[in-house]
Amino acid sequence: MEEAPSYAIFTMENEPSSGEDAHYVFALTLETGSVPEGASLEMVLVEQCPSFDSTLLWKGEDAEGCSYLLGVHFPVSSPRVFPESCDFAVEPPDYTGSIGKVMFEVYALSHRETLRMWRDARGSRSPSELYDIFSHIAHVLERVYRTRHALIRFSPDTVVLRPDTVTFMALYSFDLPWSERCAEAHALLEMAPIPPEFRGYMRQRTAMPQCLYVFGGLVYFAVAGAMPPLGEEFGYEPAIQTRAFQPAFPIGWDGPIFRAMSGNPGMRYGSLDAFMRDLGDALELMVRRETPQTSLCYDAAVDTHIGITKCLRCPINQDAVMMKRSDDGGRLLLVVGDGVSTSTYGSGDIASGMLLQAAESVWNDELSISEEIDAHACVARILQNANERICQYIRQEYSSFSPMPSECMGTTALVAIIDHGRLTLGSIGDSRAYLVRTDTMECITRDHNLFTVGLLNGLPLEMCANHPHAGSLVQCLGYYIQDSDSDNGLSFDVYAMNLLPGDTVLLTTDGVLDYIACDMAESEARIAEILRKSGPAGGKCLELILQANMGGGGDNCGVAVVCVEEKSA
Repeated sequence: MEEAPSYAIFTMENEPSSGEDAHYVFALTLETGSVPEGASLEMVLVEQCPSFDSTLLWKGEDAEGCSYLLGVHFPVSSPRVFPESCDFAVEPPDYTGSIGKVMFEVYALSHRETLRMWRDARGSRSPSELYDIFSHIAHVLERVYRTRHALIRFSPDTVVLRPDTVTFMALYSFDLPWSERCAEAHALLEMAPIPPEFRGYMRQRTAMPQCLYVFGGLVYFAVAGAMPPLGEEFGYEPAIQTRAFQPAFPIGWDGPIFRAMSGNPGMRYGSLDAFMRDLGDALELMVRRETPQTSLCYDAAVDTHIGITKCLRCPINQDAVMMKRSDDGGRLLLVVGDGVSTSTYGSGDIASGMLLQAAESVWNDELSISEEIDAHACVARILQNANERICQYIRQEYSSFSPMPSECMGTTALVAIIDHGRLTLGSIGDSRAYLVRTDTMECITRDHNLFTVGLLNGLPLEMCANHPHAGSLVQCLGYYIQDSDSDNGLSFDVYAMNLLPGDTVLLTTDGVLDYIACDMAESEARIAEILRKSGPAGGKCLELILQANMGGGGDNCGVAVVCVEEKSA
């Protein structure tokens, strides 16, 4: 009697109607597993997971509600099973099956904890907890590499965490000569990180640079809670920093992550150990920042310029800056605003001026006279008062529903209070704040524009990047209020961190970022080079503005620089 063939059936359980999603049923005659011979496993596929182009990953549930991970391996390349020398890295499947050359692996999730499950169990994890997990994963990947193999087919759903080790599942193909083209269907926000050099029809074998890229994507996910948004528009480098998803996460890891996921293999780390070492050094700084440093002094300055070509279109500088310092030098207030109006004339200068007026009022009434302050409340008060002033002005001066286009007004805002070693920063709009040290430069804030907000809300990267108004603000000071008693709906980000000697804080409008170099990465590199030079903060502000004007000066420039030093110095 002939042996019953293995089979796999994908059938639609219900026709989608009235906006409902179709459910698909997967059935497989099992070849292995602790089940009676010839038995079938049947599950409803409920979610597709990030995966590679020749491997599909699905989460499914059976009739009893048990959860499974299903790996479907298509014969795009000749599959090679894991060599015995790498058995320590393999998570054996509970069931396997095949139909022709298409192979299936099924893993029960009831007795396994994946990286995604571990992170989701308690939301955002502490840096120390994450670093311990990264160390386990890096150790196993390094052991695989020492066997003269490399592993890049893993994602948060295929990394299994155990008390003393890490294993990888749903990885039937191993150490393949890569000759597959990335499917268009996988160009999604949540995509397993495929190294850029492996896209297209190039044929090459995996090595450490590719392993580092995928591992960097795993670290990105563990911090951000989302897979890195990757696309051709950005050279398949992450489009935004991890802290755009998790603003409360301590600053320090974006630099190493972005280096590990560089689109240029030659710019990545030379080894997993080097990557982990930089993560470890950043973790030490995170731990140091948990304790306020009281013996600090600040060299601070602000500056602004109209822009040498912007003044030809609009002879008014709509950027505004302000700095206040307490008598003992231990408390600073810095404000940077970029007035929003039309591209030629408008009232953005009035709006940014009102921001300074609100900041001046709070400084005089509280910050300059109180020994103990609630910095978060002061920042909120400045932003809310400024917003009310601007909206009140619009109500009084212009029609309630049809202000002239030349009179549109608003302003971005960065409001920073440094109080005896602690920085509290409020942000609304697309002006940016950076933290610079000798070896790192990281953005503290996130942009409030259509591009960033779209990514944070799960829209595909291609849609966000190619939108004709991707850089348009979605919020700034100057929300219109019809009735004075109504809620203005103002929302803004607030960041808080302790400063350390050697920190340099930069607040800047986009007039510097857009014109100091031809793209954002080069602009940030040039800005970091300027801020790392020795010299007073005022000189650094001036050089940033001069460089932006040399690059075209097509927008107003507003900057604030704070250099943090030991008080004894």
